[in-house]
Amino acid sequence: LDPHALAREKTEAVRSMLLDSVEPLPLVEVVKSWHGRRPMAVGTGSESAIAEALLAHLGLRRYFDAVVAADHVKHHKPAPDTFLLCAQRMG
Repeated sequence: LDPHALAREKTEAVRSMLLDSVEPLPLVEVVKSWHGRRPMAVGTGSESAIAEALLAHLGLRRYFDAVVAADHVKHHKPAPDTFLLCAQRMG
C-alpha cells in the first residue's frame, strides 16, 4: 500500500464530495465588497488542492491575494503559522 497514492485518493474523494455539495455562505458578499480595498487571504486547515478547488468552483479565488493551507506550513492551526504566512503574502 503506497501512502502517497492513498493520500491522493483521499484528496480526490473529498474534493469530489465537497464540489458536489458546497455552497457559498452569505458572508461572501462581504468578501466581494472589500475586494480591491484591502488585501485578503484564506487561511485553512485543509490541503491546498482542496482549498484551491473549492474557491475556483465557487468563483471566489480571484478575491483573495493568498491562500495558505495546512500543507504550506510546518505547524498548521491552531498554531499561528498559517495566519502569519497569510499576512506575509498579503504584504
